[in-house]
Amino acid sequence: MNRKNIPRLFFNKELKKDLKLKLEKADQHYLKIVLRLIKDDKVKLFNGFNGEWEAKIDDHKTTTLKCIKKIKDQKNEDGPSLCFSLIKNTSLRWMIEKATELGVNKFYPIISERSNNKHFNEKKALAHIKEACEVSERLTIPVLEKVNTLERILEKTMKNSDTLIFCNETRKDQFLHCYLSNNKKKNISLLIGPEGGFSSLEEKTIKSYKHVVPVKLFNRLIKAETAAIMALSIFNGFQKK
Repeated sequence: MNRKNIPRLFFNKELKKDLKLKLEKADQHYLKIVLRLIKDDKVKLFNGFNGEWEAKIDDHKTTTLKCIKKIKDQKNEDGPSLCFSLIKNTSLRWMIEKATELGVNKFYPIISERSNNKHFNEKKALAHIKEACEVSERLTIPVLEKVNTLERILEKTMKNSDTLIFCNETRKDQFLHCYLSNNKKKNISLLIGPEGGFSSLEEKTIKSYKHVVPVKLFNRLIKAETAAIMALSIFNGFQKK
């Protein structure tokens, strides 16, 4: 098997040489039935703190893996936090997956006045995050915070000394790329509203906090999930300069 095609799996356990790991049923099915791997085929493993390891399938039933050697050292992958109002499930899944691939460090789900999805499935969201890390070769797993109110997220980001970039729809705000070109800050959080945007009262509350910087992303309206990915792409572009 070509090294580029070796599957990656996240294991929430310590990884070390010669360690044997029992596979969960879902991972067994993926390796054996979907990928049709057999004994001694290679798999890459990571856990977010021990780097990446090469392992092999250790039995004919594809139930156990054995760590062989470390192939990547652990490194910091510090990205921005993403504070987002809950949106429709299909759009939410897409946004979480792509934001993970683009390097988000923390997710802050918010229930706002116009959230049309009040039932956030944390277990599914964590599964989407894990899968996105596996396919994108990330070594760290983003933190998923508990669902909270807008005001509590505003207080939390202020306490963390974050700059909270409010991706707004107001045409008079400066573009995000203009702000980033003149401000090199480490602790950045991005705030994305729901479909239809935040209410007038919520906008007033957001802008009352001194650590908030309102920006615009584009010259026309875009969907919430598009706004999140566009903001992250712009941010990443400036991080590399």
